[in-house]
Amino acid sequence: LRDAYTQQYSLNIQYGLGRNTLFEVGYVGSASTHLTGELEFNQALLASPERPVNGATTNTTQNVVQRLPFQGIASGSYIDLTAFSAAYNSLQTSITHRLSHGLEFLGSYTWSKELNVTSDSGALSNFELGFVTNDQTNPRQARGLGAFDRASRGVVSLVYNVPRPTMQRAWVRQRL
Repeated sequence: LRDAYTQQYSLNIQYGLGRNTLFEVGYVGSASTHLTGELEFNQALLASPERPVNGATTNTTQNVVQRLPFQGIASGSYIDLTAFSAAYNSLQTSITHRLSHGLEFLGSYTWSKELNVTSDSGALSNFELGFVTNDQTNPRQARGLGAFDRASRGVVSLVYNVPRPTMQRAWVRQRL
């Protein structure tokens, strides 16, 4: 097993539109490598008349044990690996406009994509492991949208900075 790690990268451009408005656009991404996951190493193989498996030429629930690559080991036997990956990429934009008397407006939008192999695959929360789905001999076929994928997200907020009382300033001046 190897230690997992994540690389993060970003590029952001800010542009002032007048004295009180700021526009930002940026790319943010990350790539995670050596993530933990489970792989069923004794998955029943698909049999056909052209490619029989241990004498079986059809795929039924009755001959699952006969189609196992390792006879004598139960199907559903898993091995822990650190061979999985995940990626996140996004385009992020925002506009900030300062209004009068301490009022500020912020609007932002993010378009993103999160891809991985083991997310949403019936993982047990106490093990913190994901399982590869479908063909266990080809984990790449399970690569798809992850549980944390949020394709679009927009946020609007207002911020008001409360002015300091003028009496406080007068009190400080008297003490000095």
